[in-house]
Amino acid sequence: MVGDPVGDMLIRIKNAGMAKLPSVSIPYSKHKDAIAEILLKEGYIVHIHRRGKKASKRTLELDLKYGKGGAHRISGVSRMSKPGRRLYKACKDVLPVKEGSGMAIFSTPAGLKTDRDVRKEKVGGELLFTIW
Repeated sequence: MVGDPVGDMLIRIKNAGMAKLPSVSIPYSKHKDAIAEILLKEGYIVHIHRRGKKASKRTLELDLKYGKGGAHRISGVSRMSKPGRRLYKACKDVLPVKEGSGMAIFSTPAGLKTDRDVRKEKVGGELLFTIW
């Protein structure tokens, strides 16, 4: 049993990219699926495959994105809000990540949002992680 499923997902993606693997398999949950959809929309991964039908056997298979020269699209990730310490931010306190070259993912009352969406829609929430 993993204590931090979101952190486990992020590190699996980062480690698979460092190992130059074409894809990574992650245990399925609706929350991780929503995070994967945002990563797909923002261009950090190429495709999402949902495998399995039974709840205990479902997985997400994420096809990783590589740039020119074989460099992984994700160079770093930082888990901000952890199970033992939650971090909340108001919309006025949200700043661009790595001067705009990265992004932050927030859990808001309106669902999962990127830092740009949080500033545009003027909603605050729990800062889950930053990625660049």
